[in-house]
Amino acid sequence: MSVLLADIGGTHARFAILKSGKVSDVYRYRCSDFKSAYMAIHSFLLMQTVMPKSAVIAMAGVIIDGKGKWTNLPWVLDEKKLKKQFGFRSVLLVNDLIPQGEGISCLKKTDVVQLNTVEPQRESLKSLISLGTGVGACVISKSAIYPSEYGQTVLQNGQTLEKSLFNQKNFYTDLALAMQNMALTIQPMGGLYLAGGILSVMDLKKHNLAKQFSKHPTMQTLLKKVPIYFIVNKDLAFLGLSKLAKKSCLT
Repeated sequence: MSVLLADIGGTHARFAILKSGKVSDVYRYRCSDFKSAYMAIHSFLLMQTVMPKSAVIAMAGVIIDGKGKWTNLPWVLDEKKLKKQFGFRSVLLVNDLIPQGEGISCLKKTDVVQLNTVEPQRESLKSLISLGTGVGACVISKSAIYPSEYGQTVLQNGQTLEKSLFNQKNFYTDLALAMQNMALTIQPMGGLYLAGGILSVMDLKKHNLAKQFSKHPTMQTLLKKVPIYFIVNKDLAFLGLSKLAKKSCLT
């Protein structure tokens, strides 16, 4: 049985089909070309010769009781409406940080660049900060992924972390501080991961992000024990979506 996999952010909507354990090529749309997420999904499904019977859809927003609302778009999705409109037998609607977090365990060595030389502690928590249209984050344990709206936390200047980060000239300094706050909150000795198309290995190294991260008036010793990684695999979300589909027995 085939499964629709979707990763719908604030700027792009990406789709693929999972069939016989393999993920098809990823098809990308601009969200601005559609009035709703339903229309974007419909457009992709029109190209399929065989309609998928299930769907795993990641969206950049909060989901409560099977209903989701985007943080940076006036869009909504409802699991029940998706089943009715597209004939899906089952639908799993998740925050977009959940498949990204799930996907970390599927990465190969070549999919990741380490920005410092710290060895991870295998039994410890991990965390992921993902930067795209917005800023999302999750905490990763052995048994679960815990998404957050980290970018919507309000700073002393009254701006959200997300707006402050993207509006400032000192982007990498502010990113290092955001990483510090995450690390001091949960102590991710298993690794603090960065992902997102707006980042590059060259810029992260040029601005010496790892060194900026470890600077702190009282907590340098702790911060220097946190491994920092940048994920270069652009299909992280689809690794996780595929894993979620298999865990949920949708394939």
